Amino acid sequence: MSFRTGHIPVPFCSHIIYASLGVNEDAELVPKDPVFDIEQGGFAKFASIKKRHPQVSVMVAIGEDIGDSMAFLQISKYKQDAVALARNAAYWLLENGYDGLVVQWKMPASRHDDSATMGPHYKARLRMIVAALRDSLGFKTEIFVTVPNDEELRQKYFDLPALSRHVDRFLAVSNWLLPLEGRTGSGARSKVTSLPDPINDVLHTRHTLVRAGKGEIYRKFCFVLDVGARTYTLAWSGHHDVHAAVLGPGKPGPYTGLPGRMAYYEFCNETWATTVKGTFASYVARDDQSVGYLDTSNLERLLRMVLYKHRASCVGIWDVSLDDFRGVCGDPFPLTKMISAWKEKRVKFRSRTSGNIK
Repeated sequence: MSFRTGHIPVPFCSHIIYASLGVNEDAELVPKDPVFDIEQGGFAKFASIKKRHPQVSVMVAIGEDIGDSMAFLQISKYKQDAVALARNAAYWLLENGYDGLVVQWKMPASRHDDSATMGPHYKARLRMIVAALRDSLGFKTEIFVTVPNDEELRQKYFDLPALSRHVDRFLAVSNWLLPLEGRTGSGARSKVTSLPDPINDVLHTRHTLVRAGKGEIYRKFCFVLDVGARTYTLAWSGHHDVHAAVLGPGKPGPYTGLPGRMAYYEFCNETWATTVKGTFASYVARDDQSVGYLDTSNLERLLRMVLYKHRASCVGIWDVSLDDFRGVCGDPFPLTKMISAWKEKRVKFRSRTSGNIK
């Protein structure tokens, strides 16, 4: 079951982002998968969506993995290299027909251990790259920057007031820290709460909402919700509560093939010995496998908190292919449609309170 460009639920989106382009130490933008991106027309097919849906903004993310992170680090040593990257980005967007870009300079977990030293350097270098991009692209081209949905990490690595002068939106994501290469957690016992978990995303989002406030920077925050399920291999079968010991990531899904991850459609029609419906996240378990995920009820409560209580300006999904895009367990794209519906409710609610709806 493969996800294709034609499956993207464009009518429910304001922006769609191609993830992603790579960057090398020569400040060049390079395809991550040349066969798919170029030979099979991945870039071109994505850009062509705008011809059928002119209301949507088509963007591309730059950066994704440790190789890109190291390239950003090298490029940002000298201003002329940052300017070269910005010019190459401007040319790529024009040549390929994209509306904007997302800067994804993520942090390897190994470097995060040295945050006291790395933090100030990262702040200054990211400012330089983003400023160069704005100078090259002008103010008609949208620039987004991914930031962690963890307040402590943002304080250490991001000068948000300075970046805000050049950035249209900050995308608060849960996967900003890159895992250490070669470490999957399978060699040592851990706890469910020490691995990525839907509840952790919710708690970080809530903390971010409270700390971000209501100022100009806050209005540029877009909270990106990870709709993929998190899977774990339990240390003891049947012991699946939130503090249960785990050996590491769960078995990969039959279609996504990623240890520790599943799409909603890969488990929603399976039979599970244990089903726990929580307020902000739900869990299923069978034998030594446990799966944490967001269902529509969890997502609705989360959206009520994000959009109504805290008046966030933007909510997104990462990534939409992990939603039930074929409708295996009901209506296609239940999570995407839920977000879109609540976004519309929020707009109408604000208009009513402002007296704009007659």
